[in-house]
Amino acid sequence: MLGATLQQLLSLLTQDSIRLILIASLIGLPLAGIAMQEWLNNYAYHISLSWWIFLLPVLFVLITALLVIAQQVIRAALANPVVALRNE
Repeated sequence: MLGATLQQLLSLLTQDSIRLILIASLIGLPLAGIAMQEWLNNYAYHISLSWWIFLLPVLFVLITALLVIAQQVIRAALANPVVALRNE
């Protein structure tokens, strides 16, 4: 059998996306934390910020990205190349 397996395709295509999401999180989360803390300091009664408030959106974005990429990889891997070439 020629070509990459489904797992190889999935890992190749998700590595870059996960890396970009993690880099953006490492840059954005401290900035968001500082901005939110400064904003909350303006109020007499305010809540304390905990770590899960910042982790939850990152996990949601990672899971969503992985699901979308997996769906596209599976669709491309199961597609018949003859049909694609016929339509070209």
